[in-house]
Amino acid sequence: MKLETLDRPKKAEAFEIVLKIASGETLTPHEASLLVNYFSPPLPAKPKTPWDYVAKAVERIGGRKFLNYVHVRGGTAYASDGKRMHYAPVDKQDGLYSAAGVSAVDAEAQRFGDSIEGLKPKTLGQWETVKLDDCEKFLDPEKQIQVVKVGEGTFNLQYLKPAINHQADFRYQVVPQGILVECGMGMAVVAEYRIK
Repeated sequence: MKLETLDRPKKAEAFEIVLKIASGETLTPHEASLLVNYFSPPLPAKPKTPWDYVAKAVERIGGRKFLNYVHVRGGTAYASDGKRMHYAPVDKQDGLYSAAGVSAVDAEAQRFGDSIEGLKPKTLGQWETVKLDDCEKFLDPEKQIQVVKVGEGTFNLQYLKPAINHQADFRYQVVPQGILVECGMGMAVVAEYRIK
């Protein structure tokens, strides 16, 4: 099955679709997709698989449809919300997938797959290891966002913690896009947080 939409229906809408099934009516592909989305389990808080790790970076809210999917190309899954990109090796066919791992149909989003994959750093530099607890943390006074200083850069803790899969210590290196981090599940690029 391929999803036609990633929309998650309200309980009443899902119930109406179930009633259609109970009455013997055939569902449209859109209705079937809505039902799959309704019953898809939430991602775990701490990912246990490379797929869940990558899916954590999918943009949940926003109009950039191509960021609402996990893109798979050449055995690697990529997902980004515009502030970070997670990627890891997976055993899936090339294409688009919902965060829950269901194949999806969206020609417009597929065209932008190269954009997400293009965020992956081309060359690797020197790795540094740091303990998250040893990094300076502070609150952005204007936006009230928890920020952490890693090396010479500052990063939103809300994006960095999932990128390192909540590990106490992690490896990183500075790349043009921000920092590249590595954890047992995969790798992530986290954009630097700008404080005004």
